[in-house]
Amino acid sequence: MKIIRLLLGVLFMLVLCTGVRAQVIVGVSPADLVYHSVLRGGYAERYITISTDSVLPVTVSIVSLGDIAQWLNYSTPEINITKDRPARVRVMVKPPEGTPNGNYTGIARISQSINPGDEIAGHATGIVQAVMDVFIVTEVSDVEYVSCSANQLDIQSAEKGDDAVLTANILNGGNVRLQPKIVLNIWDEEKVNVVKSLTLYGESILPTT
Repeated sequence: MKIIRLLLGVLFMLVLCTGVRAQVIVGVSPADLVYHSVLRGGYAERYITISTDSVLPVTVSIVSLGDIAQWLNYSTPEINITKDRPARVRVMVKPPEGTPNGNYTGIARISQSINPGDEIAGHATGIVQAVMDVFIVTEVSDVEYVSCSANQLDIQSAEKGDDAVLTANILNGGNVRLQPKIVLNIWDEEKVNVVKSLTLYGESILPTT
């Protein structure tokens, strides 16, 4: 009995030493991106979020496939993510000049990179590589349209004679570049008369940014 128990104990240790790596789950949201009315020679952007269930860093990379592979760019084509630190990646599309109107498709392929440290010499290690595709549709148009919205406007308090800093979130929802014009009216304490009026111009904003 002692010999059998000893053999079972050795076998159990061998199983532990040659264990199979658990599968790491990598997810992406949303699963598809649609860019409407992008001008030829224009620009548009959307965001995807890449996440994992692993507490250890997982390296993922992004490559472009399909008809519009050359149109696509990413804020970061390779990044490390963990369960508590997902990645928000900007996906940019730039149709070249001379592109005919129509719908064009492509794929952003997200792959889990295999690091050399994932394979341990002398051990049987199973590695499952996660691969996900984000389907992308880009509508190319020659019709220009303007759309702009602003929120979270704020003027910081300042001492007399110092500059007062104005901040705002401005979204260019159209398909052409915009330079926002801001008209600022300063009223008296009774809010009856305009004491001063200022016209400010922000920096040029790309479409969809």
